[in-house]
Amino acid sequence: MKSSLSLVLASVFAFGCGAGSSNTEVKKIERTDPTGAQVTEHQKLVTEGDALWKERLDRAKLEQAIAKWEAAIKIKDSDWRTYGKLSQAIYMLADGHIAFEKNDAAYLAAHQRGLDLAKRGLFAHSAQFEKLMNGGSKIEQAAAVIERDGVPLLYWYATNLGKWAKKKGFKTILEFKDVIRKVVQRVYDLDRDYYHGAADRYFGAFFAIAPAFAGGDINKSLKHFDESKKKAPYYLGTYLLQAELYTPKKRNPAMFTDLLNRVINAKPCEASPRDACILKGLEAEGAIEIRKAKDLLKKKGDFF
Repeated sequence: MKSSLSLVLASVFAFGCGAGSSNTEVKKIERTDPTGAQVTEHQKLVTEGDALWKERLDRAKLEQAIAKWEAAIKIKDSDWRTYGKLSQAIYMLADGHIAFEKNDAAYLAAHQRGLDLAKRGLFAHSAQFEKLMNGGSKIEQAAAVIERDGVPLLYWYATNLGKWAKKKGFKTILEFKDVIRKVVQRVYDLDRDYYHGAADRYFGAFFAIAPAFAGGDINKSLKHFDESKKKAPYYLGTYLLQAELYTPKKRNPAMFTDLLNRVINAKPCEASPRDACILKGLEAEGAIEIRKAKDLLKKKGDFF
């Protein structure tokens, strides 16, 4: 079996578009459910992928989970929940593993695959969304018909797109800033609590990255980071993003160091977490954020 990374690179064109082609026609979703032995095989693959996901800190297990879920959606194209799992898993593969390898082509290809899978998942989730998109609507417009249960697909689409754009450079960030902002706004409107205060965390990053002429606002950035930490004070990724994106704009090296050290020194959470800690079930994400924080702290001189 090919490794998941090989599959990502080989299939990045599977849906026929680059990240910028948000209204490019996507192959019609097959909405007929599988029958007979295919039903059993589909569920078996999903269940095996779910079990492997629990061991996702091990890259090999993560890649195996991706392969299982990829096989599952080939059997049941309308399985939008598995598309969401795949988009999140490929995001983790890119952000938590490939990013440390300094392989920009593989990194970009993975995030491209992640956003494509989330987009196709949105098609599978909503026939109305599919109709709008294939009728020429842009994804940020069609997102208005997605309801709360589709939030994971919207979020992992925007997150993969954001990482892809950031790696491509400033010009690409400007090109896609409105797409990202509007898709995340839909997440914000539907479920601000999703994924540990994800929408506020994303807006904290967005308003820090964007220049003033493009809507950037360092005060709004701080407000959203604070709101995210209020909702999920334990979540290490919020502290890391604030250190990386907010503190250089504020020219505050002391805050940079403090935030990163809070991540690096994080311990398992107690019953009622009030500060950065490793929540049960997020050990893999915690380990990755700690690794990223250590790497970022070494580069402090690049920021100040």
